[in-house]
Amino acid sequence: MKNSITPYVSVIVPIYGVEQYMEKCARSLFEQTLDSIEYIFIDDCTPDYSMDILKAVLKEYPHRQSQVKILHNESNQGQALTRTYGIGESTGEYVIHCDPDDWVDVNAYKIMYDAAVRESASIGRCGFYRVEGGQKEQVNYPFHHTERIEVLADMFAEKSMASLWSTLVRGDIARLNSIVNPTHNFIEDFTLLVQYFLYSEKNVCLEDALYYYNYNPDSIVNKRGVEATMSRYESYKANVEIIRQVLLKSPYWEILKKSFFHMLEYKRNILIPLSLS
Repeated sequence: MKNSITPYVSVIVPIYGVEQYMEKCARSLFEQTLDSIEYIFIDDCTPDYSMDILKAVLKEYPHRQSQVKILHNESNQGQALTRTYGIGESTGEYVIHCDPDDWVDVNAYKIMYDAAVRESASIGRCGFYRVEGGQKEQVNYPFHHTERIEVLADMFAEKSMASLWSTLVRGDIARLNSIVNPTHNFIEDFTLLVQYFLYSEKNVCLEDALYYYNYNPDSIVNKRGVEATMSRYESYKANVEIIRQVLLKSPYWEILKKSFFHMLEYKRNILIPLSLS
């Protein structure tokens, strides 16, 4: 190790209502081929046995036990605030997130970390599989773009996935006091990634599919009905305003504003049709 104190990668995992997925996720994390990892699991007042399952699995990996932090929210905070808590507690050279209903290729963090270090990159991204009904499909995006403006334009145009779980970010960027952390649980990944890329001097993109995104019809993004849609809309407005303010203060507003307004139109078209099913 370059530094015996600072872990290479901090992995942040918010936990709520995922007992049927927790074991598979935890094993994929503890079996990573990268040794220097800090694991931050945050109990967001989960009402099920997710935390018990996590602790039982951890007992089978004694070499990982000293690397694990298990934190607890006093009340249910939601994913955005829980992730922010985890970022604040992280000490890693790089930071990445993992959703507990998904899982990770055992080589993922070693491949991503090695690539970021080799290229002196502030941010590294990887491909992923979308898993539904036992079937997996590799999702391909134009990963050849690495320049800040091109990456952000791709994100605004929905040509590139804006996901924290496939994005390794240098820890000193993720922990900057100037980062405006979202408090609402819709496009919160997008809100943070826009800011991270604005601070990043160099990015590296891997086409390797290293993450398994488990499509969940009950997730916040996929829930139907007027109440769920209105909740998403309020979250959307709050996080879009963060993005707008951040871009206005940056030197890139004139370059990116057309792409930004394209993103507004696209998201609005998703949110407007209220489903009563």
